Amino acid sequence: MGFASHLGKRPRIEVQLKCSAVCEEYEYDQEYRFPLKIKNYDDLRGESVIPRFLVLVVVPTDIRDWISFSTEQLTLRKAAFWISLADMGETENTSTVQVSIPKSNLLTPETFRELLTLPVPS
Repeated sequence: MGFASHLGKRPRIEVQLKCSAVCEEYEYDQEYRFPLKIKNYDDLRGESVIPRFLVLVVVPTDIRDWISFSTEQLTLRKAAFWISLADMGETENTSTVQVSIPKSNLLTPETFRELLTLPVPS
């Protein structure tokens, strides 16, 4: 699959992938709230030559429901959501930061392609 972006034919992003079955307890109206360790928060915020994103994979509580596969298909359950922390400031927290991820930021093949074509901050 080739397509052009601001980086030419080899677009690149960096992703911090987190998985949670219990983030539903942090589920509010239109967002998920996820406790992100300060180190990870600091790694993702601020300007970068390569765009960086936090991706939260929300999975069912029962681990047996996370994935199913056969020779015909691979099914992962539930969904993944993304957010950029590039514009976030420093925090006085010492262990975690509660990150709000809009449910509208559903990671799909189309949104993934859009993330790859975002302009690099100058």
